[in-house]
Amino acid sequence: GATKIINIDDGILVDIGGGSTEIVIFENKEIVSAFSMPVGSLNMYKKYVKKLLPDKNEKKAIGKEVKKELEKLNLNTEKKYQNMCGVGGTIRATRKLSMEFFKNEKPNKEIDIEDIKCVIKEFEGEEKETIDKILQVIPERIHTIIPGTIILNIITKYFDTQRIYVSSYGVREGYLFKNVL
Repeated sequence: GATKIINIDDGILVDIGGGSTEIVIFENKEIVSAFSMPVGSLNMYKKYVKKLLPDKNEKKAIGKEVKKELEKLNLNTEKKYQNMCGVGGTIRATRKLSMEFFKNEKPNKEIDIEDIKCVIKEFEGEEKETIDKILQVIPERIHTIIPGTIILNIITKYFDTQRIYVSSYGVREGYLFKNVL
């Protein structure tokens, strides 16, 4: 469902949820393997963040745990997946922030890899300024967007991703495409 409206034959699909992150590797539009990691934007927030926003050490701890979980998957990292299809609220919210901060409207609902790094950097400012920026764009994700963006950033580095295409379709739509339409 997620790749139905995005023309990608090979790559990874990533869904960063609150309690876990799902990664699906696909080639020729067929699933090669699928994994679930117990790192999500909400559980990383609950586990590592003491206040509303994570400090520098808390961000590092989140990143370290994501890397550890990726390494547990024991994937062949020689094969790089330049294209990522992202689904779910965290990735859509990251795109929204990218568009707002950098006035960057990419075709096909893309997120520039460099924009992810810049979004994370934007969150290094004064806490009140950061809170205000997030509240203006995605208030419902005030506490989970930074952990979620860190997870996304680590995954893009791990797979050497060059492009992220954000899909508004997911499992439900895939089921409908396959079984109803």
